[in-house]
Amino acid sequence: VSKFGIGLLYVVVFSVFLLAARWLWKNYNEINSVPVWVKRSFFALGIVAVFVVPFSANDLPYYFSAGETVNKGINMYVADWVHHVDFASPVAIHPLIGFSYGPIIATSFALLYRLSGGQVLIFMFLWKLLMLLTMVLCGVLTMKLVKLFSNNQEGSAWVFWLAQPL
Repeated sequence: VSKFGIGLLYVVVFSVFLLAARWLWKNYNEINSVPVWVKRSFFALGIVAVFVVPFSANDLPYYFSAGETVNKGINMYVADWVHHVDFASPVAIHPLIGFSYGPIIATSFALLYRLSGGQVLIFMFLWKLLMLLTMVLCGVLTMKLVKLFSNNQEGSAWVFWLAQPL
């Protein structure tokens, strides 16, 4: 699959999300009348969008390299460390000094690295699962907040929950 094809897939997936959010915003009173197959299709598309591995991205391999570095006992805030991108052709290796995140996220990367057994794809899956759970938690908290300000109108709370990743 070419980089253009992957980029086009991203555009299509997120365009569908934007169109769905717009439709939900305009028709929030009619959400209950949506056929079950449509709801399941949007759910499946959302899961696919979350777990698509961005082979051309640098972020997740950077997080993986950071977790690996912390597990080796290297203090990446003051020592040189290596960021490698396994999906680049050829494999990209970038020597770095310093780290752009705080110690809590560095510890999170190290924990996910240990849980993944040093396997980059498993690390990416775990990271995305953590982000999905975080998004669901934000959605639940958003629903509670909207209910406080919307006189308990259930439809508006669902619209905000479904549109909140945007």
